[in-house]
Amino acid sequence: MSKIAPHILELADKIEQDMELDSKTGIGKESGDISLYDKYLPDSLTPAIVQEVKEYDATFVPASTLACGRMANKAAAEDPNFVAATFTMKGGHKDTIIHGWDRQRTYANRLAGDGAEVTKHGVITTTFETRAGKNAGQLKSVREQVASMMEELAKS
Repeated sequence: MSKIAPHILELADKIEQDMELDSKTGIGKESGDISLYDKYLPDSLTPAIVQEVKEYDATFVPASTLACGRMANKAAAEDPNFVAATFTMKGGHKDTIIHGWDRQRTYANRLAGDGAEVTKHGVITTTFETRAGKNAGQLKSVREQVASMMEELAKS
């Protein structure tokens, strides 16, 4: 099992002190009114800066979805054999935005309640993958430690 970095352990201790867990319902939440994410931001960041980045994401993702959808639709109009496209682009830092386009896709119409199928054209899906960056290795270490702790508890 990999070692968890001291700054991860320190932040985990702070977060744990500011969380509460109802052991009857299994629901955990922040104990105060302030977001712990905001409360423990590094000094170089402010909640306003983070909010501005999130708002940009909320603008960029639909704009890039539209741009990719237009490109795929144009390619499909020019070539009847063009049936699918995948667009991959970098988001901020180590994030990835993936748009998948299909000329047509058939679904079970759950809204009708009868299981009838409906075919839609120019279907585009978007995935925004957020990576923990270099802490991805730390996340693995944390998950291993949590599992190991529970295994020990289960033995007793």
